[in-house]
Amino acid sequence: MGEILKTVNLLSRNVVFIDDNPVERDAMQAAYPDIRVLGDLPLYFKRILMWSAETQVAQLTNESVLRTDMVQSQIKRDETSKGMTRDVFLASLELAVEIEVIRSTDHKKFARAFELINKTNQFNTTGIRLSASDAQSHFDDGGLFYTFAVADRHTPYGLVGVLMTKNADILQYVMSCRVAGLNVEDGVLATVLGLLPADRQICTARMIHTDANLLCREVYQRAGFSNEGEIWTRNLQIELPTMPSHLAISLEGGH
Repeated sequence: MGEILKTVNLLSRNVVFIDDNPVERDAMQAAYPDIRVLGDLPLYFKRILMWSAETQVAQLTNESVLRTDMVQSQIKRDETSKGMTRDVFLASLELAVEIEVIRSTDHKKFARAFELINKTNQFNTTGIRLSASDAQSHFDDGGLFYTFAVADRHTPYGLVGVLMTKNADILQYVMSCRVAGLNVEDGVLATVLGLLPADRQICTARMIHTDANLLCREVYQRAGFSNEGEIWTRNLQIELPTMPSHLAISLEGGH
């Protein structure tokens, strides 16, 4: 189970384990206390899988449909990395990142961005969940979603991250774990910093520690921010962070 969780980048609390052997069920529960274990009542766990809110999605996005393919490609990617230095491996992936701005809930990619904000745990700088009305208010107040999609030579990963911004402030930054370890988050943050309003001198960003978001704790520090508690700040008038050389980043529409 440990190997599976590592391979697919999941927390044990997001997994359902099913086994007809009570000894195996007890062993798994002991090893992972927050995993959901089923198996003794088949009709019960069938109902759980088919009707429980935790196993349903409000809307099936393209990324959800392709999740199995993405996991298989990730395994292939990890196999490729063996015997290579990190720099050579990253360059070999031919990573392409496209950033797109969402300004309203009517945008065709809003549903996926909204899903990411509300489902992402390990790379989520605040852990805050949004309601539909929260998102609408954010856009009504002039806020933006900077979303980004990633592809490598093995597979397209689809839309994997969102930065919620308002004016020159980053309210929340989330990213799927399927592209963790590729420095995509650093390249996107550097790019977005360069797109923030030119008349603002200081960018602020919030970082709220949760029990799951260890992956994102240093993202602002690497980009040259300094912090006082939960608030990180960076002078936008100084040189932007260095762009990772293995990333090809483009802006949708060329702006």
